Amino acid sequence: LPSNVRFTGLEELLQKSDIVSLHAGLNEQTRGLLNADNLRLLKPTAILINTARGGIVDETAVFEAARDGRIARLGLDTFETEPLPADSPLRSLPNAILTPHIVGHTVEGGESLGTTIYEPCPYCKGHGQVKTPITMSVELQRRLSAVLGRLPEADRSILVVVHPDVMQRLKTEDGEHLVALERKYGARLTFRTDPSYHREHFTLANAQSGEEIKN
Repeated sequence: LPSNVRFTGLEELLQKSDIVSLHAGLNEQTRGLLNADNLRLLKPTAILINTARGGIVDETAVFEAARDGRIARLGLDTFETEPLPADSPLRSLPNAILTPHIVGHTVEGGESLGTTIYEPCPYCKGHGQVKTPITMSVELQRRLSAVLGRLPEADRSILVVVHPDVMQRLKTEDGEHLVALERKYGARLTFRTDPSYHREHFTLANAQSGEEIKN
């Protein structure tokens, strides 16, 4: 450890910290780690961030602490029940930022993941590189990023054609990544399904002319 960093107990850590960020797995030792008693140790100016697992924090206790001003700010990306119920009192807190377990999802992360996924698999001898709707959608994001990055703004209206099964994933798990790409490049993405396509196949085309974008 650096000379200005030392290990300490949870009680002292909570009492002295301005920001507490949780990065622990959920097990019998960590479940309910931050409960009503421990939360009382935090400074009223403290910020609590949980990007680990929802069960580590007692949600009722943390809601009450934030509501009553015993915690200044909350940043919660994980919850006991996911998706977070629409009637959760956490949603009413003006001093909380809530995200749906996506804090690690970035456009850049998706691009690098695509490269990693397509590495040859040592356990798949004779079968090549296996593609699924998941790996295909990552490759689609990587390709879109490369294409949009080189096209002039006037040509950034793209038609994407995919298999219907892939379309379902793009609307759900990958929707926020695609919206992020549109915002980043000032683009407009339009999607169409074609059941004749293989699940690992997609095409990109100019939405106005219909001309396929090859590279």
